[in-house]
Amino acid sequence: MKKTIYSKLSDILSEPQKCKIFKQFNNEDNTDAQIEAIQIFKNDIKPWWEDDNNKNGGEIQFDISTQYYAVYDSIYQDLLLQIVGQATEQLRHINGLRVLDKINAKQGNRIRIELWMDIDPKDQDESISKLIDWIDNTLKRHKIDIDQNLFNKVSHKK
Repeated sequence: MKKTIYSKLSDILSEPQKCKIFKQFNNEDNTDAQIEAIQIFKNDIKPWWEDDNNKNGGEIQFDISTQYYAVYDSIYQDLLLQIVGQATEQLRHINGLRVLDKINAKQGNRIRIELWMDIDPKDQDESISKLIDWIDNTLKRHKIDIDQNLFNKVSHKK
């Protein structure tokens, strides 16, 4: 992972007061673009609500302000490696991780982290509360304390 573009958020997402711009080589006019999100999903799962693996599930979203910019990379790597390594039983429900660049946004400087799951976070499944505790404990290891009420639970069910 260390030799991929996915290893560090700070290499590709914006910095406070500064947007990072990359050259696009897959279109005809070679325009510059800002990377707005990183998405890493299990094999054959698309980062779409309509994917069969996601449509009956949902996501847990939370924002981390740029006050914690110095630890974005370590939080991202910690979450990603625990998910890939299935560090706890509940992590089997996570289909993918999305990190959105909301740095320099009008609504406040932050990144948004979304954990997409095969279960609906609005259901009363005990795995949901265990996943939220896992997120909370992971953030606390990085000295970040986010009120669990600020974790947004989004259902993908129609």
